[in-house]
Amino acid sequence: MPFIRIRRNIARLRKEGIEVALRVTVTSYNVDYMVNVARHHQELDGAGCAFVALNPVNSDKEIIPIELLPDPDKFVNGLVQVYEQGLWNMKTLYPLNEYAGRIKPGGKMQWGCGAPFGNTPVIDEKGDVYACIWLVGIKDFYLGNIFEGYPDESLVAKMVWDLHVDNIEECKDCPWKYLCGGWMSG
Repeated sequence: MPFIRIRRNIARLRKEGIEVALRVTVTSYNVDYMVNVARHHQELDGAGCAFVALNPVNSDKEIIPIELLPDPDKFVNGLVQVYEQGLWNMKTLYPLNEYAGRIKPGGKMQWGCGAPFGNTPVIDEKGDVYACIWLVGIKDFYLGNIFEGYPDESLVAKMVWDLHVDNIEECKDCPWKYLCGGWMSG
């Protein structure tokens, strides 16, 4: 029962005073239920609610079938509904909290991935911590376990180096490599 373990892990972290932002990958199957998900994240006592559209390429570099990708108009509409219903404020609702301050004259739209800095940790149902959702299950990016000691600071420092696009062989010569903010995020 992974969900029961995840719920218990969230409760344990909250009991220790750790704020837990909750995230959902939005697909064509759940794009119509974003309001329900936002309410559920509140029920789980989340400190933030993130809606992230399914990436067309997975962490194994496989192309995702196009029919699984959410309709962009439905995604935007769902996000607007969540915001308009007041379920989450702008500061705790991703991606609105990330983009709202940048959409202005002189605003920069280029930023890097937070994983190499330890800013986007993900905890799986066993309590294992990885740098981000794309790195779950990859032994090289295991940061520790919330029940046994976390984080491995040396790994976080290593990721700053290893995940920079200037140091990734496939990215070094790409003329578009800095569109991801100079950091490879998946």
